[in-house]
Amino acid sequence: MDKSARGLLQRPVAAAAALLALAAASLFSIVLRGSKPEAAAGSAFTVVFRHHGVDQNEMERSVTIPLEDELSTVDGVSRIASSTENGVSRVFLFFGGRSSFFTRKRTAGRYESIRDAAERVYQSLPSSAQKPEIIAGDSRAAPVWSAAVSAKERGVALGSFLTKTVKPALCAVEGVASVEIAGTGTAELTITLRQGLSAHAGVDAPFIASALAQNDAAFGAGFVSEGARRIPVTVSSRFPSSAELSDALIPLGGGGVLPLGSLAEVRENERPPDTITRLNGEKAALISILSVSDTDLGGLSRRLSQALSSFSRYPVEITVLADRGADEAAAFRSALSAAAQAALAVAFVAALLTGRRAGGSWRKAAACACFVPVAALVAAALLSLVGRPFDKTLLAGLAAGIGSALDAALLTAEKIAALPPSQARPALRRLRPALISGSLTTIIALIPLLILPSTAPQIAALAASIAAVTLTALLLALTLLPPFLVAKEP
Repeated sequence: MDKSARGLLQRPVAAAAALLALAAASLFSIVLRGSKPEAAAGSAFTVVFRHHGVDQNEMERSVTIPLEDELSTVDGVSRIASSTENGVSRVFLFFGGRSSFFTRKRTAGRYESIRDAAERVYQSLPSSAQKPEIIAGDSRAAPVWSAAVSAKERGVALGSFLTKTVKPALCAVEGVASVEIAGTGTAELTITLRQGLSAHAGVDAPFIASALAQNDAAFGAGFVSEGARRIPVTVSSRFPSSAELSDALIPLGGGGVLPLGSLAEVRENERPPDTITRLNGEKAALISILSVSDTDLGGLSRRLSQALSSFSRYPVEITVLADRGADEAAAFRSALSAAAQAALAVAFVAALLTGRRAGGSWRKAAACACFVPVAALVAAALLSLVGRPFDKTLLAGLAAGIGSALDAALLTAEKIAALPPSQARPALRRLRPALISGSLTTIIALIPLLILPSTAPQIAALAASIAAVTLTALLLALTLLPPFLVAKEP
């Protein structure tokens, strides 16, 4: 036998081992990377700080300017604008360039960088400042998750619980752009004087209000230098809750002091809500969540469920009304099932056609049957390595590209299935230009959809999936498939 005919063509066992190793590595890559959500690559973000009771000059000095300095270090920022008013600071970030399939990897960490910068500023502020809100300029316009919340017991301050406990926890979930609450009133403190006691102590309502105002203050106290950084310092003597307000000492007209709780009744109430919401005829509050653009909604749904589980000990009932992430997860499972059935059907057809060309050889028919799903699996792994999540769009692209994989397998089987290795090698060499030119024609036609920034992300993902499965089928048809198709040397 000619030595040039020796090699992989005469080693089907080695080819089978290589094919199994490649399939296992591809499956591992998909499992490892496919579950990770694709980070947002938004072109604009807004960071909002709220510090009630602080005037606009102090907000600009202690919040806006330090926040602009921190955000200016985020990679890709082209412009920073800001708006400052009493108690509220807003900083707007704009990123240059346009997103495409090849630039998403570079822009994937923007949201995390902005969050870290805002957190550094928040750590320098007093506890009376609220946690920052980060809103993507290209957030999904419709809520992706909503739930109704009702109190299990009478007397539960539902609005205060949702505003102070639930909303901050949900805003901290990765992928959440904003949390809106409807059906609850604004929390407020009411102080009702006990007329007899206050008159006996020689104090009235204006006097008590003046005494409380003197102790309820927040003002800037300069800066603390740490290397090149200047950290603003704010002195706050505000009352954090109604319990501390009840313990506030009020000077008496005849000398001495008494706690406010002994002179008046301090209660935390809620104003009547501007919006009335009901669930099954019962009063309830409504929570709506907007997600950051391109967030994996399935992963977001799981993270929200974990966050809500921490509220099980509270006397409230949370009923999920809509969860687009759970719906998309169910749709993905359905798409995966359909794609698997399609791949099996195509593999069955490939086995029948190859069996006829190979004289009924079960080994050659099985090789072509396995070729189609393996090519799709390897293509999916290649896409996951460049940052594409394993989603419905990827499945649709793989299904569309299966035809080219089948063509490569059938064409190879037709040319070499009945030939011994010594004749199969030159036949495969003659076949190679036709296989390469056919595959490259398909891939080249898809390149504009991959590189043009104006292409929609879904269309670019479809094009990338088709190109990946076409390229994978070409490489496998030229390397690992032929050893299963050639006949034994006579």
